[in-house]
Amino acid sequence: MGEYKSQYEKYYKNLRNKVPGKTPKPASSYDYLGRGKSSNNRIENRFVKKFIFQLAGALILLMIFMGIRVIPIEGAKEAYIVTREALDKNFDVEEAVMAMNIPGVEDYKENILDYIDNFKSFVTGDKTLKEDIKDNYVIPVVGTVSHLSGENVGIIIQTDSEMDVIASFDGKIREIKEDGDEKHIIVDHGNGIETYYGLISTVDVKEGDKVEKGQLIGKTGVLDSEGTKGIVYKISYMGVEKDPVEMMDFSSLKSV
Repeated sequence: MGEYKSQYEKYYKNLRNKVPGKTPKPASSYDYLGRGKSSNNRIENRFVKKFIFQLAGALILLMIFMGIRVIPIEGAKEAYIVTREALDKNFDVEEAVMAMNIPGVEDYKENILDYIDNFKSFVTGDKTLKEDIKDNYVIPVVGTVSHLSGENVGIIIQTDSEMDVIASFDGKIREIKEDGDEKHIIVDHGNGIETYYGLISTVDVKEGDKVEKGQLIGKTGVLDSEGTKGIVYKISYMGVEKDPVEMMDFSSLKSV
């Protein structure tokens, strides 16, 4: 696609501080005092303790939940409802995992989140994140799919002409950023899930707007110097970028 790679790399570099999953790690404000290391250790210890505490609490809730499901006791229905609500509202171990800033943990965060998601699904009977997204999220535009190059996680959807771009699912417009004729949109779908629509030419929504699945949010833009139309599309969970092709059903689109 011509000079698309170099153009997108430059564009992506300007946006990476805002794109989900690319938030830079903040520098310690104590380094110049020589206290950065000990301060970081204290912070890491707090995150570890928080994670262990929340994980233990969540496991206890899950065990109670499983017991109530299989043991017919008086008042079990009410206890089932209360425990289910506790799981839905307080099961924030995922947030504790993402907050951990310990050397060597970064590479395992995605696997940890997947294990938690699968375990929670096993106990509650709900769909996993991947199952929910694959069943309910729609592709933003019809075209030809290819993956981004290098370490960038996401896809390019190339179209034959300017086409409508729609929201993949219900959500709220978290961010709209403009860089000349190039624009990008981030939609927050709740539960830690966000979708990103890059290189949009026109935007039909505003920051803070609530959108519904299939709602028009913009038009495909120009991908390269040859005038190729399309968008860059990403999906992330808890700030971790996922491969949209693995998360959603793109079987109806041609791949290159």
